[in-house]
Amino acid sequence: MRIMFLISSLQSGGAERVISTLTKEFIEHGDVVALSTFASKQDDFFALPDQVIRYELGGLEETKSIHRALFCNCLRIWRIHKATEDFQPDVLIAFLPETNVLAVLATLLGARKVVVCERNLRNHKNLPMLWRVLRKITYPRASAITANSTEMKKFLEHAIKRPVIYLENPIRLPEKVRTHQPKGKVILSVGRLSEQKNFDLLIRSFCESKYHKAGWSLIIIGEGTERQSLAKLIADLGIVDQVRLMGLSRSIDTYLREASLFVLTSRYEGTPNAALEAMASGVPVMATETCGEMQNILINRFNGLLVPANESLIREKMDWACENPNELVKLGKEGSLSVKKFEKTHVARKWREFLVSVK
Repeated sequence: MRIMFLISSLQSGGAERVISTLTKEFIEHGDVVALSTFASKQDDFFALPDQVIRYELGGLEETKSIHRALFCNCLRIWRIHKATEDFQPDVLIAFLPETNVLAVLATLLGARKVVVCERNLRNHKNLPMLWRVLRKITYPRASAITANSTEMKKFLEHAIKRPVIYLENPIRLPEKVRTHQPKGKVILSVGRLSEQKNFDLLIRSFCESKYHKAGWSLIIIGEGTERQSLAKLIADLGIVDQVRLMGLSRSIDTYLREASLFVLTSRYEGTPNAALEAMASGVPVMATETCGEMQNILINRFNGLLVPANESLIREKMDWACENPNELVKLGKEGSLSVKKFEKTHVARKWREFLVSVK
């Protein structure tokens, strides 16, 4: 099968990680795989196999006028069309709303199969009206629509009036399930430093918790536009010695070995890869009910901790975790058993079977 992925860039992010993982799995299966991005491959965060055919489409720029935006998007549509004409994929797989819209419009010129993939709950709160309107117009013309959370699947089916396929994220699982033995007094979180991830809520909750009073550290892995405001919040709260913004990391395994708890407090999500990887490693995970598919994966105090996105309630749950380290170990063990269905080879097989079936 000839498969082309399309995404704005291959910088750090959940959708980008999924593409990287699926690309490797498909190539091992014997497929011919191409990747098209608007950004240069010099900006890639994830490494790809040498066999991947790469198309750098260009056109990734911030526009300050409607006329310029229209011109740039028309140019992107044309370049997507030209790349597909050159590669001749059996299916084009696009990721994220804006790119999905452009992919559908580009394939109208060549009548190719296109699969659009949504990764987060994107609605009137976090997706501009123009793109919501274009999504409603273009998605019904796609060959298939996928989502990585049941929440997004239901939302899209209601909005678009078309079936949406739920497909899990692929993650790497340890060869053996072991009881996690943390090496440090560390709480860990991973994600882009953006409004979506709501790290200010996590930092404020930690500041008032028993973990903070007991001298624990909160480590946040990631980079983004909110770094300056988060650093100011940490300084204003007087917890610079205990809360560290570590920037990007190509592997969080070292930090997972140190962590006793992984916490995610996002305003919205699809299925967060970092939380799944933490669970796979046996690290107990606490997530707010706003974290997409985590509300269906986590069973409170059985395989993790699930809590409303409320500062006082998060702090209470943190206090319970701080006082019950042995219970946390049990949650981590159950959590590692709960994510087996996300194993990368198994999930890639499901993706490929789905792609073969697309008409």
